[in-house]
Amino acid sequence: MLSRFAPILFFPYLLITMAVAQGTYTQIDVPGASVTEATGINKAGEIVGTYVDVAGGHGFLLRNGSFTTIDYPGVQYSYAERINDQDQIIGLAEPLGYLYDLQTQVFTPISCPGATFTYPWGSITRDRSPDTSWIRPLTRLASR
Repeated sequence: MLSRFAPILFFPYLLITMAVAQGTYTQIDVPGASVTEATGINKAGEIVGTYVDVAGGHGFLLRNGSFTTIDYPGVQYSYAERINDQDQIIGLAEPLGYLYDLQTQVFTPISCPGATFTYPWGSITRDRSPDTSWIRPLTRLASR
């Protein structure tokens, strides 16, 4: 009998939940991109992510209202995933991951031995070195 009234009892809860979820939203669109996806933010409000245009996939940094492209050298698809408070970005440039230091503008490749892809996803430690717990090696399996 209670199951007949469950939708009626649940509906007010749903309305309250939707009201609480209200907030401020900012649309983020890289100029000229067909797709923009934000994937990380640090305490300073700097945002990193990925966008796609006619040339391929790119990483971006949104800082103080300005977009900067973050592309690993020599690849068509490069993605920025996370940023920490020390201005370091982790990302993917298939088939490897990378750490990019905004201050030195140096890319450091990250690759797990035996993996087809190394996909960093997570955080970066305070001592400015990658925390290896967020590196996920992906191995592609061949089918016969």
